[in-house]
Amino acid sequence: MNLYTRLIKNQYTRDIIKELAEYQNDRDFISEILNITERIEGIEGLTMLEKCQLNIEINISEFKNQKETNTNAKKLFRGFQD
Repeated sequence: MNLYTRLIKNQYTRDIIKELAEYQNDRDFISEILNITERIEGIEGLTMLEKCQLNIEINISEFKNQKETNTNAKKLFRGFQD
């Protein structure tokens, strides 16, 4: 996701991605991005870049939530603080 968001911000790489999107391949970069961003539903009018950025924020939030509720992670964190 981070790679895609950086690539799409550059006009040259954005044009390449648009060109590659015309060629269907079930294991290509664009198909993987589309599969990942499909889980973002209920929000209309988002560009692919906005969906990717939202997905990154969701992943970070889920990671933080898991870290806060995981007792093993808490023990490791406390161990590194000592």
